[in-house]
Amino acid sequence: MSLIRVPYIAVIVAISTACLFLYVGLYQNVFLSREDYKGALQCDVIRSEYGRATLDLCEFGAVSDTSVIMEKPVDALLKSGNLHWNSSTETAIKARWRNVLLTQLPFPMDPGYGSHVIPLLASFWITDGDILELGSGWYSTPMAHTFSINQDRTILTADTNQNWLQKLTIFKSRLHHFMLVSETSSTGAFAKTVNPSQADEVKVTSSWDLVGANHSWSVVFVDHAPGLRRPVDLQRLRGHSELLVTHDTDGTLGRVYKLEEVLASFRHRYSFRYPSWSARFTDVVSDNRKELVEAVRVLTEMAVEILDIDK
Repeated sequence: MSLIRVPYIAVIVAISTACLFLYVGLYQNVFLSREDYKGALQCDVIRSEYGRATLDLCEFGAVSDTSVIMEKPVDALLKSGNLHWNSSTETAIKARWRNVLLTQLPFPMDPGYGSHVIPLLASFWITDGDILELGSGWYSTPMAHTFSINQDRTILTADTNQNWLQKLTIFKSRLHHFMLVSETSSTGAFAKTVNPSQADEVKVTSSWDLVGANHSWSVVFVDHAPGLRRPVDLQRLRGHSELLVTHDTDGTLGRVYKLEEVLASFRHRYSFRYPSWSARFTDVVSDNRKELVEAVRVLTEMAVEILDIDK
């Protein structure tokens, strides 16, 4: 009997192996298109290094179904400045925005380091141009990358922290570029060189003054170090941006970083506090796109209602 069982076992093993290879092939070539397969492998690296806490963040940033962000019924309405929607239009927008929130936000939401994600996501959703990220992180960088690969938007991510950049260059692509800023400040010395093994992945510049210059940006996210550079770069880039989204604009950090004077000088401004009992603020400002700032406000308040969170 044992001699009879052996061929059957061999056949079962062979069939199982063939099915496994077929599944992997289909998963790689059909279910994960463009850069998603690379992203799936990179997510394994992220999980192994950072643990389960980043599992949802990794999935929303790299391998989730992101086709929903391509559908923007708000686009024409918001860019025309028309925010007076009838009930059917508001219902449609709310349904689409809910899908975007649930597929793109990391849950549970972090009321500290991630307190900016809703207005930043809204800013990405209602624009279609290039993105400048001053300061990288596991919240903003994967989110921006998702819009880049689905909407062919160029992103420049810049940071003084070499360690952060080395981790986040897993999102590098033909449209998503990374830059190490080598300048030093009174808050401490930052990395001046990039690992030789990553020389082809990260560009190096000597000053924040050179980052994002001579280019027009739809969204500029301001969350970089040293903090005293933030008002300088807000002022420097205000004429080259539709929206500037600044994290940590609350009383304490805002005073330390000397942000309020510059933020108050913009013609249009929206401040979001999350959660309401905290002092963590994110400000969205613009000099010439009042309708976009107002749209971010509407969508952010709608998100608080949809997600039933205490902002």
